[in-house]
Amino acid sequence: MDPRFDNITGWLTANPQCRGLAIVIVACLIAGAGAGGSMVYLLPGAAIRLPLPEGFWPQAGVVAAGLAALIGLCIHCSVRRHPKATLLICGLSLALLIGLFLGYPYLKAFDQGLMALVQEHRDRALDVAAVMVTRLGDFRTQFIVAGVLTVLLFLARQWRQGLFFGATLAVTALGNTAAKYFFARIRPEVLAEPITSYSMPSGHSSGSFAFFLMLAVLAGRNQPPRIRTAWLLLGCLPALVVALSRVYLGAHWPTDILAGALLAVAVLAASLSLSQRFMPLPAMPPRAWWLILPAAVAIYGFHALWHLQHEIGRYAY
Repeated sequence: MDPRFDNITGWLTANPQCRGLAIVIVACLIAGAGAGGSMVYLLPGAAIRLPLPEGFWPQAGVVAAGLAALIGLCIHCSVRRHPKATLLICGLSLALLIGLFLGYPYLKAFDQGLMALVQEHRDRALDVAAVMVTRLGDFRTQFIVAGVLTVLLFLARQWRQGLFFGATLAVTALGNTAAKYFFARIRPEVLAEPITSYSMPSGHSSGSFAFFLMLAVLAGRNQPPRIRTAWLLLGCLPALVVALSRVYLGAHWPTDILAGALLAVAVLAASLSLSQRFMPLPAMPPRAWWLILPAAVAIYGFHALWHLQHEIGRYAY
C-alpha cells in the first residue's frame, strides 16, 4: 500500500476531532451522491445527444479556464506555503467574480445549454435527494448553524475562531444580498411556481462554500501543507453538491452558483489574510470540535428532513 495512505490514516487516528469533521463531510457527500453523482455521470452522454446552443463550448471553455486557474493557484500556494497566498487567492477570486458579474449576459449559451442538459435527467428519486441536499443551504438553516456554532465556539473560549467564523459568514451573506439586489437577475423559468427572489449570486452556493471551507481551514491549522490542501479540497465537495442541487432543481443558473462560490472564496481569503495579520488562528482543541460538530450534524439533519414533502412540492416542475 502507498505509504502516504498510511500517513493519512495514522494522522486521522491521532486527531479524533478531524476524524469527526471528515465523517460530517462524507455524510453530506453520501446524502447528495444520488443527485450530484448521477448528474456528473449522465451529462457527458447527454451533451452529445442534446442540441446545444451556438457558442456553448467556447463559453464553457472560458468558465473552465477561470476555475482551473483559481484551483491551481489555491493548490500551489497551499503546498508551497506562499507568504501572500491568501492575498493572491482573494485577488484572483475577486477578478473572476467581477468578470462574471460583468460577463454573465454574454454566457447565455453556457447557462441555457447546461440547464437543458440537467433538466433532461430529472426524476422523482433524484428530486428527493436534491431537495434534501439543497435544504442544507437554505438561509434559515445557514443562519441557525452559523449562530449556534459561533456561540459554541465562544463558550469553548475559542474567541478568535468564533470571531473568524461568525464574521466571515456574516460578510458573505451581506455581500450576497447586496449583489442580488444590485443585479436583480431573474431566475430560470423551470419551476411550476417560480421563486420570486433574485438569482445572482446563489446564496446556497456562497453560504455552503463559506461554511465548509471555513471548517476545512480550521481543521488544517498547524498541519502539513498536503494535509491542509486535502482538507480544502474535501471541504469543497459538500459545498459543490449543494450548489449543483440548485441548478438541478431549476432554482439557479449555473453562473449564479459560480458567482456564489467565488464570492465565498474571496471573502474567506480576505478574512483569513486579516486574521493572519492581526490575530493568527491556532489549532482548535478536540473538545471544541466535539462541541460544534454534533451540533452542526443535528441542525443539518433536522432541516434536511423537516417538512420534506412540502419542499419537494415547492420544486415541482
